[in-house]
Amino acid sequence: MPRELPASNHHFVGREGQLELLDCCLRTNGGQVLPIVVVTGTAGIGKTALAVRWAHRAAAEFPDGQLYVDLRGFGPGEPVTPMEALSGFLRALGMQRPEELNGLAERSARFRTMMTDRRMIVLLDNAYSAQQVEPLLPGAGPAVVLVTSRNSLRELHIGHATTPVQLEPLSSDAAARLLAADVGDRVAHEKDAADRLTALCAGIPLALRIVAERLASRPTTSLTSLANELEDERSRLASLSALDPPANVRAVFSWSYRQLDEFLATVFRAIGLGPRRGFDADSIAAVAGCPAAPVERALIDLSRVHLVTEQPDGRYSMHDLLRIYAGELARRGEDPSPGDASRRLFDYYLHSAERADLMLTPHRTRIPLVGDPEAGRDFPDAVTARQWLAAEEPNLIALSQMDDRRLDVRRWQLAYVLRDYFYLTKQLDGWIESHVNALNAACRSGDTRAEALTRNNLGMAMTAAGRLDEAVRLFTTAKEIFERIGDGMGTSNSVANIASVLRRQGDSALALTYLREALSYYRQEGALSHIGITLRGMAHAHLQLGQLTEAVQHAHEAVDIATWLSHDLDIAQADNILGAAHRLLDDLPLAEIAYQQALAAARRCESRYEEAWSLRGLGAVALATHQPDKARQHWCAALRLYQSVGSTLANEVSEDLARLARSNDESDGAAG
Repeated sequence: MPRELPASNHHFVGREGQLELLDCCLRTNGGQVLPIVVVTGTAGIGKTALAVRWAHRAAAEFPDGQLYVDLRGFGPGEPVTPMEALSGFLRALGMQRPEELNGLAERSARFRTMMTDRRMIVLLDNAYSAQQVEPLLPGAGPAVVLVTSRNSLRELHIGHATTPVQLEPLSSDAAARLLAADVGDRVAHEKDAADRLTALCAGIPLALRIVAERLASRPTTSLTSLANELEDERSRLASLSALDPPANVRAVFSWSYRQLDEFLATVFRAIGLGPRRGFDADSIAAVAGCPAAPVERALIDLSRVHLVTEQPDGRYSMHDLLRIYAGELARRGEDPSPGDASRRLFDYYLHSAERADLMLTPHRTRIPLVGDPEAGRDFPDAVTARQWLAAEEPNLIALSQMDDRRLDVRRWQLAYVLRDYFYLTKQLDGWIESHVNALNAACRSGDTRAEALTRNNLGMAMTAAGRLDEAVRLFTTAKEIFERIGDGMGTSNSVANIASVLRRQGDSALALTYLREALSYYRQEGALSHIGITLRGMAHAHLQLGQLTEAVQHAHEAVDIATWLSHDLDIAQADNILGAAHRLLDDLPLAEIAYQQALAAARRCESRYEEAWSLRGLGAVALATHQPDKARQHWCAALRLYQSVGSTLANEVSEDLARLARSNDESDGAAG
């Protein structure tokens, strides 16, 4: 059950009328028409705060949970695409591999299907356009939708039954109450000065909170002296009072920035050059070129004045316009230097990702990396490494998008390092995007070997996504480049990859020809890991051709190699093929042993797909040994796992269970 709402502001004042309107529009949903409320207003006006506040108040009435996405319609970088947002929603609803749904219409339809009969709140925050929002709408049913945007989204109102809620600046009374909530009795003691401050802040909650934080952190500063200070900055105050949202926020942030000491100001500017999708002290320290410990303390201080937001997991985020402002400051100065900052940031992520990959796949062929080898962080184990990669995946993909010739080598090397993480998790969207960007960088750098390596890895992503024609073209070009530069290992890898596509296309005989060619080279070079993977591919091809003795022979050898290398995913894959071959040969005890070994290895490496394959095979063995109840138990577990990863094999397991149920009914009827 997803519960994705961000935390609500502790001091939330005013907006009582808007909260009542949201109650009226959203709590009385009868299910025939999808209720949509669109909250609009200027930057810093409190759109998200209102929507989140209402959603928390109403959460108990929506027992199936809440979905939330920041669509990043306004700010640095590109907005979240509907495809990305739907991927997150589908995964939150239980689908493990939404990236396999390649089209926007297909993902949107699957989302509507999965939302059927779910009483949920869907909060689409910071939207840019109706086109960005419409694919993310559930169909008619018990769900409700809140959208926040700085645009009116007129097209959305035309096409759907929406209720607009326009937020205006807080009344002077509500603004004073907001100040008093943070500052206390000093507001009542200096009422005239408080009125001046609320007027200077134009009733915008974001500006008011910055003012309140400064007063709260400096108990000896009077409201009158602060109001006088603000009035002295006439150009900034004029901007603060204007209706144009960027001008409003820039004025408030420029005033707040001037109150920072030298080190806090450096960290603030570094954030403007840092990761776009959330950050921690280590990454900002890399940008600033200083130790992490003082940066951590600086981030805490910046969070207290609402210049950054601390997240529950210890990471931080920054409001989009704040980031624009911090970046502008950084690019006007030399501390930190933007060019040096980008290089240090890339080195931090590149070498951290390399160490994380080393924990996940220690036997993988490595390449020498550019940049500072001392940069980045270490990981105590594979679990921590995988968690870090998952949390930083958006930032890693964003780095691949940096269209800077000076970073081209780092861009393609980062994609190379991330290949095995994407292979394990099947995060196909990120895999493809990072490698498309890497391919452009490799080609521009003129490094033909880098181009061939990237084409091979991008082809693997296309194969996993079912885009087989594109995969073949990538593998074929990579093979031609490797042959031209005399790289036998690269050539053999391309050949083996082409074979994997041929097998999926149904030409297992030709696939075997390619695999034998690759295997010959790997044996000659003593490339043990490649030998095992190729033997597993050959076993699979023999299995598809009905050549079961050969399948057993090759699968056995593949299992032995994977076991020697302690590579659990390869063990699970090879043992599952071995179990299938033994079962078809009617060697049921051996089949059960192979499936049990595959099951244990799949659980160790957290591969739900291989775990489901093992359970399905164990169910077949149980049925063949006249244990229908045990077969049903295994198949039910396999069905749940296949469904959780979005595999179409779930349909086949459902048919297995249906046949088993009919067989039991017939047996009961005969006995009666």
